[in-house]
Order: sequence, then C-alpha cells, then structure tokens
Amino acid sequence: MSLKNLTGQGIGVRRNPQNPNRKQKIFGFNTIIETSIELTLGIELPVACTTIAGNASEDLSAPALRQRGYDRNGWPYAPCGILTRPNGFDFKSHRASFSCRRQCVSSKNPKLLEYATNCPFWINYHGFTKHVSISKLPRLITEVIRGTYRYQKLKALRPASERMNSTAKEDFCILARPKIRGIHRAGILAQMAVMVILIKRIARFIVKVTLRFMSLTHNNKSLPPFIPGPKVPRFILNLIQRE
Repeated sequence: MSLKNLTGQGIGVRRNPQNPNRKQKIFGFNTIIETSIELTLGIELPVACTTIAGNASEDLSAPALRQRGYDRNGWPYAPCGILTRPNGFDFKSHRASFSCRRQCVSSKNPKLLEYATNCPFWINYHGFTKHVSISKLPRLITEVIRGTYRYQKLKALRPASERMNSTAKEDFCILARPKIRGIHRAGILAQMAVMVILIKRIARFIVKVTLRFMSLTHNNKSLPPFIPGPKVPRFILNLIQRE
C-alpha cells in the first residue's frame, strides 16, 4: 500500500516529460512509502520509499501501457496483445507469475484467433507465461499481486497507511511541510523518515516481546531460570511509549 505526503512547498521548474521543448512547473514532492503488514506478528514496517515530483504523472493510456509491456498493476501483456492473469507468487525467487491462460480460445477478435493458429505457446497448459521479479518492478510487484481480490481487501485497510503517514508527519515531524529545494534532497529526507520509523517499530517490537516473555516466565517454575538481559535505556522506553 502507499501513501502520499506533500514534502515540499514552492514552485520549481523542470522539462516536460511529454514535450522536452516546454517547461513544467513542479508543486512540491510526493513520497510513496510501501508498508509491509505482518499479521502474525502484529507489526507494520516500511520497506520501500519513492519520491517523485508533486505533479508527476505517468501516461496510462492503452497504447502507452502496451508499449511499455505491462498495465497499471504490473500485469504483462502476451505477444498477441492479451493482458495476462496472475498465476501465483514464487516466494523463493521473489517473483510473480503471469499467464495468458489461452484467452484467445473464447475471444471473438479475429486477429487473436488468427494469431492463435500459429502461437508458439499454444502447447503449454497455461499458454504464454512470464515471471516478473520484485527487483524488476518494486513499485508494482508485491507478494500479494496488485489487482487481485486479496489485494483489494488489503488495500481497504487504510489505517496502516494512515498510521505511517501520522508517524512521519506528527510523531517525528520529519515530513511536516519541510522547506526543501530539489527532488534529490526531498528523497534523502523521505529516506531518513523511513529509517527512523523502521528503527522505532523494530525496537518497540523487540522490547514488547521481551517484556511479554519476562511476564510469562516470572512465576513459572517449570521453565529453566531466566537470565535477564541488559536494562532497557530510558530513551528507548520513551520512544516506545509515544506510540
């Protein structure tokens, strides 16, 4: 999931990506933070951060998507032009699998039917298959594939994004409308915010588990003697109690 923060004010200028001969005004910057939700552990961790111009946009028209090879969800197109469908995620290789599933069989498009007669992937059970790794498209490829029913259900859980947004802007005041010049410096500031949040939440999780374990083993004589670790510094306790 992602959240957008306005991390810069004022008006900058850059060349228009669609027309290099013209200039385009930039109104601040957007920071997109990807959050990993570990349901079994009850922890939410920032895992990626992207900073773009505040008015930056990508061409999502059908011809532009076909030219780049995948749609807005990261689903690739088959050689015949059909949009492939998700076919699982390989956790070992960290990549998502997509296949056309021979949709041309039920298609009424004469061009697709003509292509299907000489399709080299026709003999495969799932037809054309393509693997897309997270490292290739980190913004679009996730363990829960975008565009699927499960992804839509997780996307509806907005509180996780709101908590990340609130922590960066209100708890630490790092992204609370800072005065920054240049997208490079804005990206550095956003990365610093992500690192601070990550350290805070990991420290909070470790201390929480440690205190819970100590409370469970305090009066349990069947367990071996517990050797207490070092005393938790006060600044870490204050950091945890703020959330």
